[in-house]
Amino acid sequence: MKKIAIIGGLSLMTAGTTYMVWHKQKLDFNPNTFAIATGGFFVAIGITYKF
Repeated sequence: MKKIAIIGGLSLMTAGTTYMVWHKQKLDFNPNTFAIATGGFFVAIGITYKF
């Protein structure tokens, strides 16, 4: 579960950032910004979650 949370969070962050760079978007209230924030949250949960 810990690895899935970290991998899922990293993939959300990577996909959102790549789309924003590719289409020259800025940090604003859009789905890509929320994907980056959610990915960071999942990475933090995956790192701190203990089995």
